[in-house]
Amino acid sequence: MVAFATFFQGKMTGVEITCIQSFLDHGHDIEIFAYDNCGAPSHFKVIDAARILKRRNLFYYKSGPGRGSVAGFTNRFRYALMAVADVCWVDSDVICLSKDWPDLRTPICAAWEDSERVGNAVLRMVPSLAAEARDLAAAMGTDLKWGQAGPELMTQIVRSNNLSADVLARPAFYPIHYGEWAKVFAPDAKEEICAATRSSHALHLWNEMGRREKFDKTRLPDRNSYFGALVECHQTMKYFRVERQQVYRNAFS
Repeated sequence: MVAFATFFQGKMTGVEITCIQSFLDHGHDIEIFAYDNCGAPSHFKVIDAARILKRRNLFYYKSGPGRGSVAGFTNRFRYALMAVADVCWVDSDVICLSKDWPDLRTPICAAWEDSERVGNAVLRMVPSLAAEARDLAAAMGTDLKWGQAGPELMTQIVRSNNLSADVLARPAFYPIHYGEWAKVFAPDAKEEICAATRSSHALHLWNEMGRREKFDKTRLPDRNSYFGALVECHQTMKYFRVERQQVYRNAFS
């Protein structure tokens, strides 16, 4: 069975812990790569990220809406990891919804995140493809625009290698569009999210959208929301602060 892997920089909140726990609860192995103590629970497996890329390679977006985000580096890290290790990459804001996954031993396991772009929040590639992505991402340097070394590069590689037919449909990993990220936390959208994720293997939570909106991931989510139900299912309530809850009711009317 192929193991899963992710990277985290900083201190984990209940959101990331719930995501990681969801993989464990569905019977999967998952490893967290980090440079520092990321606040992971003791039963999580944490590995020194310097084994893949030295810390001096770490960088953050310098400008644009993603300024301050480590996502650009994380794109490069996943390619470097998959070039040397047989793992399936998942971002730390991906919830596992199933013990049964697509065949992870095909040349690529990925899904369209919209009609034009291949997402890389959930990704597995054979080493040769991963090495190609690693080298192309490294050649871009660190002054990147959002998505340049992520979905844009991934889409380029898929098309240049004639792999478009192998890419899964959007609901596999991206049943909720990034423009509707907050619905996962909204009580009045729970049934809609349940219906949208019925055939999904995973759900990308689009953490970057929440970061830009200053969404507080440390607060316990509303138990009547889709994510609140997941928190109770995976028993991760203790990793959140219990305060007045953020409300997204009627945000999409």
